[in-house]
Amino acid sequence: MKIEILDSTSKKEFNILAKEKSNDKESVIKPKKIVSYNLLLPANSLQKRAAQYQAIVDKESKRWLIDGALIMAIIHSESSFKSNAKSYIPAYGLMQVVPTSAGHDVNKYIQQNRCSNGSK
Repeated sequence: MKIEILDSTSKKEFNILAKEKSNDKESVIKPKKIVSYNLLLPANSLQKRAAQYQAIVDKESKRWLIDGALIMAIIHSESSFKSNAKSYIPAYGLMQVVPTSAGHDVNKYIQQNRCSNGSK
């Protein structure tokens, strides 16, 4: 199969021409038009959402000796900095904690720290 991709200069639409050999005949597949859409997204929306968590990430990264960039990367990957994110699993929040697994560990850790710090 031979495929040629042609680029028109104005709209960058691609036509694909393919030739196949079948039963000693060469058939030509008609050119296909690929349509593209341009959408305007809010300017810097991801950056704005990320900025609101930067201070807490910096604080906790120093506390736990974890690179802040790693924490930000995980939050970006898991929830795109949307605190109300929920997956089909279900996993919740910025880092997509699953209540039936990591959620138990998180709650246990919080309870132990509250008891050791003298608070209820």
